[in-house]
Amino acid sequence: MTKAKGLPRTILQLEHNILDWYNKASESDIASGLAWYETAYVETGRLAGLYPEYGRDAIAGVIAALSPHVSWEVNLLDAEAILHLGKRAKVSAYGANKRKALTILAGGSPFYVLGGDKVRAFYDCIVQPRNTRSVCVDRHAARAAIDCSLADVRLYLGRKGVYEKVAATYQNVADTLGILPHQLQAIVWLAYRNQETVPF
Repeated sequence: MTKAKGLPRTILQLEHNILDWYNKASESDIASGLAWYETAYVETGRLAGLYPEYGRDAIAGVIAALSPHVSWEVNLLDAEAILHLGKRAKVSAYGANKRKALTILAGGSPFYVLGGDKVRAFYDCIVQPRNTRSVCVDRHAARAAIDCSLADVRLYLGRKGVYEKVAATYQNVADTLGILPHQLQAIVWLAYRNQETVPF
């Protein structure tokens, strides 16, 4: 296994990197980032209207379960396919994630069915976008904070305490900016991704 190098040792370094990307964000990135999870919440309402047999929380759980390594647009298409066709749906998500989505639709609690800090945080941000302090630290959000390669960020996020440290830093910086942590994460995510050549 390759040893990752260059992990910032202090919160100040992480804060500096996050602020740097926030300052690079375009007006469009900022506007979209501030509204990103509110928009996702609206989408759960739209889907709940189409599939009233499922609650909004369950639908958010399905979206979160199917989210790893797919774009938002594909994520929504996959979720709607699962809601409409159940296990017969063909989705882009991994098979294990499809099974989690089906378990949630069968009545499983999203919090217990979903695995991993990132996916649980994504769910929480969608369910309560106006007051959550959760931060969805995916590879883009982590790389923006740590300033490292794609290969290294995967190693870093596998280390104990790194996810929590990065999430806490987003929370701290968001507090100084007067916005919610997930809004800052979304803004930085958009600014970083828009300058990346690596696919989602």
